[in-house]
Amino acid sequence: MAFSLSACSATDHDDDTATSGIPLEIEAEVQGTQPRATDADTDAVYDKKAFVEGDVIAITDGSNSTYNYQYISGKWKPAVSGSYHTISSGNVATYTGSYPSDFSGVQSDQTTREGFRNSNLLKTPATSPSGNLLSFTGEKNFAPQAAKITIIVTYIEDRTPVSATIAATSTNLCNTSGNEHTVQCLYTAGATSTATSTHNWECIVLPGNHTPGFTIVSNLNNAGKTGTFTASQAIEMKAGYNYVFSFSTSNDLILNSVTVLPFTDAPSQDAGSAS
Repeated sequence: MAFSLSACSATDHDDDTATSGIPLEIEAEVQGTQPRATDADTDAVYDKKAFVEGDVIAITDGSNSTYNYQYISGKWKPAVSGSYHTISSGNVATYTGSYPSDFSGVQSDQTTREGFRNSNLLKTPATSPSGNLLSFTGEKNFAPQAAKITIIVTYIEDRTPVSATIAATSTNLCNTSGNEHTVQCLYTAGATSTATSTHNWECIVLPGNHTPGFTIVSNLNNAGKTGTFTASQAIEMKAGYNYVFSFSTSNDLILNSVTVLPFTDAPSQDAGSAS
């Protein structure tokens, strides 16, 4: 009997054939989001909203053997043609899924969409197949394993964005060596060449209790001046949440609010107001 690998339904294997056992069929979704037509434009999508054409996920079994599957024409197929993972009747193994398939850690440089995406590990709980269907949906879907920080800076006048960084000592913001960690943020409010009164920056950080001295620095594009906010107490950041720091400014950063949202929720764009 032949089975397919698909997102939601079984179809033929096309040119890929399993050599023994029953081919594992996969369906997968990202936590808290629904597929949208615009997600096909992967170059414009930095925060993973849904799986799109060409995405590769890693499936790892209980013995730590890993199999990569790629989303092709609405179906999950082996990233290496013809290498379907098969299971035997009565299989009781469990599997976890992860994305990106080649995740190597939270990166310091997240100024590009690729750097942001590669830092954003999504992972599933251990899941057992039902028959030959391995379903990473519902409560078993791909969920963020890190925290997200959003920085909103509102100016009195339009300014061209330059940079924003987050730094900490003796606490791990990213997977780099040493005691001092700095993460460079991605600008998410349009083209960096466009002047605007509201600048949005985002980055992925490791969850944890970040100690006093956690610092946000934004280049204010005002004769090279930077604005700095330094936390006076520890800030606990949990996986799966977005920590939104809203500032107003003229020549320094003035903290208006800190809002905690589910990871995939978009913050209000008027969270900060210039004064």
